[in-house]
Amino acid sequence: MNRLTIVRFARLICLASLVVGLLAGCTTGTVPVYRIGLMLPLSGRYRDTGVDVFFATRMALLNALAADPAVVAVVGHWRPETTQAAQPAYQAAGLPLITAEAAAEAAASADTYTLNIRPEVWQATIDAYLSEASIDDAAVFPQAPDLGVTEAARLALNSDAGLRLGGFDWGLAQFRDLIRAADQAPSGELWFLTHAGWPQELAGAEAFRGAILNSDIGNAVEPGPISALAHDAVAVALAAINRAHSDGLVSRETVSEAIGSITVTGWTGDITFDGDGYRLQAPLYLYRWGETDAPVLLERLQ
Repeated sequence: MNRLTIVRFARLICLASLVVGLLAGCTTGTVPVYRIGLMLPLSGRYRDTGVDVFFATRMALLNALAADPAVVAVVGHWRPETTQAAQPAYQAAGLPLITAEAAAEAAASADTYTLNIRPEVWQATIDAYLSEASIDDAAVFPQAPDLGVTEAARLALNSDAGLRLGGFDWGLAQFRDLIRAADQAPSGELWFLTHAGWPQELAGAEAFRGAILNSDIGNAVEPGPISALAHDAVAVALAAINRAHSDGLVSRETVSEAIGSITVTGWTGDITFDGDGYRLQAPLYLYRWGETDAPVLLERLQ
């Protein structure tokens, strides 16, 4: 039985809900079957994000078969604006959410856990780098937070700064394509600082790539920058459910408590969250867009 349900909304980002059961063993016995809801775009502007997420999460859950009990955690939505829009419903239901990127107000909400670091840590990290590199702030165009990729590309193209500097959205292939499709390519540098590193930056890069491409999930594509985060988000949910089960009760509340207290070692490193649900010591990669389809890593800053 196919347990992948895809719901398309006309002229909006398409979201897929992958509902999977979790059948994992532990020393206290077999964990009953629960669900994780996965939300991702499969067409439109952010479709490459969804493709990345889909194959990585299917690989992570290859041996976890589906059944019918209640959803106890959600992995998604992968866009700050969609996370923020859905957050009130999740909060009302007490449903924990693990996301790769969220608007600041959504990320700090109860039961929301983002794999990104606190915004002020991101800012302090890039400020310190620019200072050490003797790059004048006046020569830098910084992207405003929580912009969509289209608006981010428009502002970057309209700036005459010698260095244009962005974040998570600037790492998407659509940002690169929008820049290249412009009537006049921007002069100067295009850099971005992101926690979503390309697979080649992972310590186990070849193992991760091989696990996706050589698995039995079928039609897998080359993993991109969101894939390792997606895999690790599911791994956190699995570990939290196992923790709640070993403690004697699996519910949305106990799973959320477990997410906030455990440490999981994933492809992107150790994952643990602070009291507001931000990831502690998330990796940060500084990239430069050039002529190739993949950006060039300038430096790993954390």
